[in-house]
Amino acid sequence: MKKVNPRRRPCSEADINRARNKAVEDAIQFVKTIFFTVLLDKYGWNKEQLAEFRDRYVGLSDEIEEGRISYSDLRQVLKTEYDILV
Repeated sequence: MKKVNPRRRPCSEADINRARNKAVEDAIQFVKTIFFTVLLDKYGWNKEQLAEFRDRYVGLSDEIEEGRISYSDLRQVLKTEYDILV
């Protein structure tokens, strides 16, 4: 007879969704930390400029979430108008 590991716990779909959401949130925090650090250290931004950037970033994120702007449209604008590949 096959032995069963007593510590093994089946993973529910809710567990998977929680893990995925945490990974996404961690990735977003990681990227924001890098952006803010570059703006502070390399471009000499001050606290007020960073706060304004954060507010605009949050506003744009909200517009994407609400469906008023699409992520793919933003990428296309960066690519075609600014020749920036993200």
